Amino acid sequence: MEYRKFTLDSTYTPHNAKRDGVIKTEWANDLFKINANMTLQGGPLLQLSGVASRQDWLLGVQTKFDVASNELKGTSVAFGRVTPEYALHSYTNDGREFGASLFHKVHRNFEVGAQVGWVVADQGTRFGLATKYNVSKDLILRAKVDNKSNVAVAATHDLTNGVKLTFTSSFSLLGGIETANNKFGLGLEYSM
Repeated sequence: MEYRKFTLDSTYTPHNAKRDGVIKTEWANDLFKINANMTLQGGPLLQLSGVASRQDWLLGVQTKFDVASNELKGTSVAFGRVTPEYALHSYTNDGREFGASLFHKVHRNFEVGAQVGWVVADQGTRFGLATKYNVSKDLILRAKVDNKSNVAVAATHDLTNGVKLTFTSSFSLLGGIETANNKFGLGLEYSM
């Protein structure tokens, strides 16, 4: 299977007369997928990415290049393996940031995931744990916690065919004076 796509995205904001555009191209076959995007405003920025797959294994590379200044803005490399029950992913950004994640489908209705990351010359390590539990075919519960004791929970209920209602909340377990990170949300999704 071979696949090609060409897109021109443009935006215009009337109140400040800001405009922008991006040319996007994509090519894919059974083993590779390659993307090239270029911004049209503010000094063209070319973003190239590619992914190669072989059985369950994936290797991806992404880079950004500022055409106006002839400068490489960043490079990322990722490596992973995806199976029906597990997904393992590792990455590096500019050789300064590193991370990995593991996803496991424990049961047909229960999934868990873990993520870890660090930046060279920083003192701390970031990590997070997440879970998803399908209570029934109509109700899904999700939760996650990170190394800063921030917690997020969500419940999604299928009201009817194509209509979903989601309640979300995020808060800090540390409490204290700073409650700016405490949030509540409500979402309504309609799909055909």
